[in-house]
Amino acid sequence: MPAVPADLETVAHKCLHKDPGRRYASARELADDLAHLGAGRPLACRPPGPVRRAARWARRNPIPVA
Repeated sequence: MPAVPADLETVAHKCLHKDPGRRYASARELADDLAHLGAGRPLACRPPGPVRRAARWARRNPIPVA
C-alpha cells in the first residue's frame, strides 16, 4: 500500500479532530487547503510540532512522565 503524503494526512487529521474548534470552520477552508495541496503551495493547517507532540504524548502516558 503506498504511503499517504504528509500534507494530505495533515488535512485528514484536521477534518477528524475530536475538538470541533480545531477542525476546519467551513467547507471553504477545507477546499482552500485541498487546492493548495494540489498546487504544491503551503497549507493553512500545519502538523503539530515536536513540543505539541510531546505534550500530547505526556497527557496520554502520565505514568512514564511521572
